Amino acid sequence: MTDQFTREAQAYIDGELPACEEESLFAALAADAEARAYFRALQTLRNAGESERSRVPERLTKRIFEAIGADKRREVRAARAWRFRHAFVAAAALLVAVVSLWGWASASSSARTLEWRQERLVEQMETQNEKIDALLNSLPAATVATKREYEIIITPTM
Repeated sequence: MTDQFTREAQAYIDGELPACEEESLFAALAADAEARAYFRALQTLRNAGESERSRVPERLTKRIFEAIGADKRREVRAARAWRFRHAFVAAAALLVAVVSLWGWASASSSARTLEWRQERLVEQMETQNEKIDALLNSLPAATVATKREYEIIITPTM
């Protein structure tokens, strides 16, 4: 009987042995009488533990859990619930921060774009004014008058 066999036998009794390893356990049981006796002893021990567990009165179980702190288990559950709530609040705060930063970046980008467009318009207006001045200076003698800011009247003089 090997250490591997004892581990496999205990895992099988506890219901934790993978199905792919059962074949090697059964082969060892078929080949070794000492292994079969060990396996029977494990089964007997497990069955005795289960039958004894079912004979324990409910009152005794309750007193035992009270003595070892069943209330503590409730406190632990409550603490875990609070940890979950804290994690949820932290995740929500992080989400709000990310969305706020994204909004700020978008607004900042929009403001920069608006400033750039405004600068471009000012440059275009200055260029147009220079062209108008050059045009006016290249005309033969003419009288230039304005009625309003946006109206220019040019009358040639001959």
